Amino acid sequence: MKNIFKLFAAAIVLAGTLTACGGDDDAPDVKLELSADKYTIEADGVQEVVFTVKFNGEVVTDLSEIKVGTTTLEGNTWVATETGTFKFTARYEGNVSNEVSIRATEPDGPLPLVLTADDDFIRQDGEVTFTVKQGGVVVTGRCTVEIVGGDALSSNVFEPEQWGEYEFRAYFTENPGGQKSPKVKVNVRPVVAQSATFDAGRPLHRSVLFVTSTATWCAPCLTLKNYIKAIDQYLGDCIIPVSLYCDNRPYKPIVQGPDIIATIENFKTNRLNNDFDYPYTVLDMDVVGGVIIGYETEKLLSDEAVEFGAKPAKAALKVESAISGSSVDLMVTVGAKDAGTYQLGAFLIEDNIVGYQEAYGSSYSHMNVIRDMATSDVLGDALPAIAAGGTQSKNLSFDILPEYKTQNLRLVVYVLSKVGVGASWTVTNSLEASVNGTTGFTYDTTAKYN
Repeated sequence: MKNIFKLFAAAIVLAGTLTACGGDDDAPDVKLELSADKYTIEADGVQEVVFTVKFNGEVVTDLSEIKVGTTTLEGNTWVATETGTFKFTARYEGNVSNEVSIRATEPDGPLPLVLTADDDFIRQDGEVTFTVKQGGVVVTGRCTVEIVGGDALSSNVFEPEQWGEYEFRAYFTENPGGQKSPKVKVNVRPVVAQSATFDAGRPLHRSVLFVTSTATWCAPCLTLKNYIKAIDQYLGDCIIPVSLYCDNRPYKPIVQGPDIIATIENFKTNRLNNDFDYPYTVLDMDVVGGVIIGYETEKLLSDEAVEFGAKPAKAALKVESAISGSSVDLMVTVGAKDAGTYQLGAFLIEDNIVGYQEAYGSSYSHMNVIRDMATSDVLGDALPAIAAGGTQSKNLSFDILPEYKTQNLRLVVYVLSKVGVGASWTVTNSLEASVNGTTGFTYDTTAKYN
């Protein structure tokens, strides 16, 4: 297990130290540095240059704009389809970096086929369009795209009949046994249906719970939040992100609030063995296999989310909620696919809290903010044993404090189980719900592709 957390107290001390340090006379010279992992590549449309941008030594690649000449790159990678010397610069918060030159040479050997998809994660009722290139020239019309281990497509458009992970490759139609492109993966997520009744015989939909530690004074936290925002848009209802905020700036905190202080302390003590830092993400409360360092990549987070989402859900959730005066009352029902003991947790979430965020300014819109938890522990409260196919309900409530905006509130509930002797409690499923209404049990509507 990675030992990636530092003590929460140390983080607070460091933050205070940074806040108190020096005036303008002590400020270092601003330096924006652009670098590449290679400076010579073949112009084959395949070899890739990866750029990194640092601002005074801190990686800010995902917050920067990288240009080749006057054209802005999509992301921080570039491939060459013609020979020549190309010049790159980066821009971040009004600063311009050094210039980097990349030389693209003639390819050595035959040009490879390159297969690309216009989307690599779709719903089952969507479609993917493939493009095949050779040396940067589109040759799709001369090629066939096939499912690896399956059938060839009748065109360059794929419309899935089942959800799951698919691999594709392309070849020239006139020579099926000849040159083939590298494989391309496409993940198809199921169409999700809701029902007021629990049916253990149906495939349960599973949503991965992302719990992120973040802070208003933490500049790298903004990068992680941007990662998770992109992944949430990409994976849709397959993940549920929530954020534990620390907001200890000299002026009145707007994000943290009194109720969340106890939640942070509980999370430190009962889930993270008092090790806590910013920014990190814990998937499904699994501190053995589900801890992600905030400085790691969006792709790693996305891959981990897909891997966790592939685990079968042992239970499903239904929420019936209503606002009553200055409180939210809810009844959560757990439906068990497998017999056993379960624990139930619930968070009150607020979105669109406008306030300060380091590396952004005072008008940042904070999302997925945990305002309170309804149970005595972040690992939930114990439920009576549930038989296979049975259900168990529990009533919970939240106070709505004056500073909360009711229209921005929602609920996140989650059910935990243990797998194996000596195992710890981890989330087997989670659900987003309105503070005023009913959100039913969720199911995947069709079979999985194997």
